[in-house]
Amino acid sequence: MIAFLGFFAAALSTCSLVPQVWRTVRTRSTGDLAWGYLVAMLAGGFAWLGYGIATRDVAVIGANAVCAVLSAVIVATKVHSQLRPARTLTLVPDPTPEPSPLTADPLAVEPAA
Repeated sequence: MIAFLGFFAAALSTCSLVPQVWRTVRTRSTGDLAWGYLVAMLAGGFAWLGYGIATRDVAVIGANAVCAVLSAVIVATKVHSQLRPARTLTLVPDPTPEPSPLTADPLAVEPAA
């Protein structure tokens, strides 16, 4: 019963990251995720993974291996989004615009050719 509780808790904790990873990868938006949070999650996942390996606890190893990978995906997405240049659209006006029939002077007479 205790082992089941451990696996259940590990599965819930690990699955809690899945929606954030899905949203981060889908939108490629990580601006509202703090670096402190991401570093703490990644370091915590690896520390718990090390603890699980040292104690040979399969539930801790499995859950935190997945947690560390999911956290690494978010960190990699954040790093990638900060390294790529911002894409901005610059509109350059046409230097010699053609007069529109709607804006042309209706009283103007064109010279005869």
